[in-house]
Amino acid sequence: MQFKFNKKEKKEPVPLSVPLSIEERISLARLSSWIFTGIASFFLVLNFFFILTLFQMGNRLTVLVQLITFARDSDTLVIPDDLNEHIASLDLVNEAFVRTYIKKRHEVIPDKMELARRWGRQGEVYFLSSPSVYVQFMNRKSLEDKVNAAAPDGPVAVDIKKVTRAGSQNWVVEFDLIKKTGEINTIIASLKLVNNPQRIVYRSWFNNPVGATIIEYKAYPKKNV
Repeated sequence: MQFKFNKKEKKEPVPLSVPLSIEERISLARLSSWIFTGIASFFLVLNFFFILTLFQMGNRLTVLVQLITFARDSDTLVIPDDLNEHIASLDLVNEAFVRTYIKKRHEVIPDKMELARRWGRQGEVYFLSSPSVYVQFMNRKSLEDKVNAAAPDGPVAVDIKKVTRAGSQNWVVEFDLIKKTGEINTIIASLKLVNNPQRIVYRSWFNNPVGATIIEYKAYPKKNV
């Protein structure tokens, strides 16, 4: 009985990948560059058309502001009028602006950046003041100097006690200035407010939709009688 042993030849492992030549690597790099450039160009063009669409829609966008109140003896919300310079409830709107103006003009807060925003040309004091009243408010100081001068006295809180309409355009406001030391100074301010739609521009529309403008402002300490 004979046994035959078949000797198997050892096979060399097959490489998983064939190394690329320099020319092939350069071609692959160029192809990848073209692909990424094409994708980037596509999104760039897409963003351009998106921005162009928003730009064309800008002139068609309108901000509508309305005064919402409650019906008497009811929880029902009522919109009495569109908010414009001719509405019957304009006195309520103007009173709200008067209160805002007093607070923003006299309140001193620890945040200098916010204080500069309130008193600068993007803030409520500027948008509610006539040019002459704003110049009077700044008192020939730069915005930085005015903020720095007020900071040592701050914080100063404003507590409005009474707002009275004294005539068709005049308002009288009594309010307290409460300092950090606890000292309280009572101030009487007289204002003359008009509604000037010509002063309404896009950037101020939301803050001042009826063009409320303080054209005269005087403030003095209340005398104790």
